[in-house]
Amino acid sequence: MRPSLRSAVVPVVLLTLACAGGPGGCSIPSRGDGANDPVFANDAERIAEAQRLAVEGDELRKAKRLEDAIGKYKQAVTTYPRFYSAWLNMGVTFTEQGKYLEAREALTAASEIEPSDPEAPANLGDLYQMQRWYDDAARNYAEALKRNPYHARALRESVRTDFLRNVRTDDTLDRIRRALEVERDPAWRSFLQRQKVMVEGHLKTQS
Repeated sequence: MRPSLRSAVVPVVLLTLACAGGPGGCSIPSRGDGANDPVFANDAERIAEAQRLAVEGDELRKAKRLEDAIGKYKQAVTTYPRFYSAWLNMGVTFTEQGKYLEAREALTAASEIEPSDPEAPANLGDLYQMQRWYDDAARNYAEALKRNPYHARALRESVRTDFLRNVRTDDTLDRIRRALEVERDPAWRSFLQRQKVMVEGHLKTQS
């Protein structure tokens, strides 16, 4: 089993928080790009154009035209820098290209724009886990679960990350129990049950 980043559906409800200038040192467009473009009379027009570009990006991504998709997502966030799903889907697409630095920057921007949605930090966790940076993965899964304690993918992957870094704590056991409440996939349930036995046994020896 390998973690699989999840994209967002466009159009979405656009957010009121700024991207804080975008990721530092990032080549991805920041909040100020295009902000005074005279083509747009108001934010409603800007949002509509950004949505159109992001939808085109999604279609290109589905067609495996990843570089073209990235171009559309960049145009979307240049047009409307607070467009959460465009940042998120850009990060997923960069990951599919193996461009992990760019993916991290885009997903971090998405996470900052929408601090209540768990998908961006969960995707960051997956990204770090794929690179075997397990402590960073664990930190981002924890952030996703702070936003939604029953986010199924963050639960299962956080448990797997603890297994990979040989961490067995009361917090691990709590996440296993929550994961078993919501997990429906038989393979994952089997994995979680095995981890539950292992963690419980370890904790008993420590008490």
